[in-house]
Amino acid sequence: MPITLTALTNGLGPTAITVAASNAPSVNKRRSDYICDGSNDWTQIQAAVTAATSLGGVVALSAGTFTRALGSSSITLPAGVQIIGAGRGATIINDTSSNTASLFTATNVARFGLDGLRINPASTITDHAIKTTNANYFHLRDLDIRGGPTDSSIYLIAIRNSFDAYLTNIYAQPNGGGLRMENTDNAYNYGNSVIEQVEFQPQQPNMTCVYISGYQGAGSGNYNIMCFNYLSVTPLTANGVGATGLKIVNSSYIKFNTPDLEQCATSLDISGAVSGGPGSNGNTFINGYIDSSINLDANTAGTVFVGGRLNGTITDTQTDPLKSTTYLNCLKSGNLIQTDIQVDKTISTAVGATTTGTWNTTVSGAKVGDTAYVNFTSGTIPAGLIPTNVYVSATNTVTVEFYNTTGSSKTASGTGRVTVLKRTL
Repeated sequence: MPITLTALTNGLGPTAITVAASNAPSVNKRRSDYICDGSNDWTQIQAAVTAATSLGGVVALSAGTFTRALGSSSITLPAGVQIIGAGRGATIINDTSSNTASLFTATNVARFGLDGLRINPASTITDHAIKTTNANYFHLRDLDIRGGPTDSSIYLIAIRNSFDAYLTNIYAQPNGGGLRMENTDNAYNYGNSVIEQVEFQPQQPNMTCVYISGYQGAGSGNYNIMCFNYLSVTPLTANGVGATGLKIVNSSYIKFNTPDLEQCATSLDISGAVSGGPGSNGNTFINGYIDSSINLDANTAGTVFVGGRLNGTITDTQTDPLKSTTYLNCLKSGNLIQTDIQVDKTISTAVGATTTGTWNTTVSGAKVGDTAYVNFTSGTIPAGLIPTNVYVSATNTVTVEFYNTTGSSKTASGTGRVTVLKRTL
C-alpha cells in the first residue's frame, strides 16, 4: 500500500505517488512510495499509476534512469493521472531492445499528462511510442524523445481522433516520424489543440516528420482549428533527403506562428480531398522560415503566408481565383513575392467569320503556369465574339483566344483589366 503522506514533503500534493529510480539519491528513496531496482522498473511505475488512478492524482518519478524490461507492455494512462518527472534532462526512461509495444497509450480518457521526461523508445517498437485515441483535454509537456524504428509509419507521438491536446516544450530526434495527428472515424471535426515550442531533428532520410490528416474517405471529418506556436523541423542535410517536414491532408484552419521548416527535400506539402475526404482550407503561416519546396494541390483553398522567407520552389495548382493562395510581404531570394499583377490594356483585334483568333498582350512578371483572366469593359466584345481561353503563353505574355460564331468578321475594341495570379514563384 503506497504511503501517500510522503508525497506531501515533495510538494506534489496529497494524492501524489512517488517512485524512485534505482540510481536516485538515498533521500529520494526514503521519501518514495515505490523504489525501482533498475531491471524492470515498468512494474513499479505501473503499480504507481494503478494506485494514482483511485486517487485521481500524480505519479512523480525521481531523477535518475528507469528501464522498461524486455517483453513489457504499454503503460495505459488513465483519466486524471499525470506522470511527472524531475525534468527532461533528469528523469530518463530507457526502453529495451526487441520490445515492440508502445511505451504510453491513452484511449477514451481525458485530463491526463506526461511531463518532465526523457524517453528513449527501442528501435524495434511496432507501434507509436506515445499513442492517444479518442482522448481529450490532455498535455504532453517538457519531453525529450529520441529513437524509435527507422519506419515511416511509426511516430514518436501519435494523436488520433482527439480534442484539446496541449503539447509544449518538446524536443525529439525521430528515426521514423515525429508527430502524427489524424481523424480516422469521421465522427467529428477533431482538433482545437495548441502545440508550442516543439522541435524535431529527424535522424533518417525519406521520412515525413509532422503529419496532420483529416478523414481520408467519403466524409467531411476535418482535423482543424489548431495553433502551432513555433514548430521546428531541422534535420541534418543528409537526413533531409527524400523527407517531408510538414504534410497536411484534408485539414483546415490551422495557424502556424514562426514555423521553421528547413533541410527537407519538401518543407511543406498540403493536399485536400484525398480519398474523397474534405479539402484543406484556410491554413495560415506567419513569419516562417521555409527553405525547401512547397506543394499546394488543387483542393487547397485560401492558404495564407504572411511575412517570413520562402526559399524553395513553390508549386501551387489551385487555379480558382476565389480560392487562391495569398502571399503577404513574404521574401523569396531576398525579394518580395509578387502575388498578383493587374494591368489595364487596350485591345483592338479582328477575328474572321467562324474562326478562332488570338490577342497577345505584354504583362511584365507573368510566367507560364500562372493563372490569368481578363475583365473587359462593357461594349469591348461584340455579340457573337466569344473569349474562350485566357492563359500565360510565354514569359511576360498573356494570350486571349476568341471564337467568332457569326458569318462576318468581328472586332474586339476597347479596354480590359488583365489579372495574373502568380503560381510560379
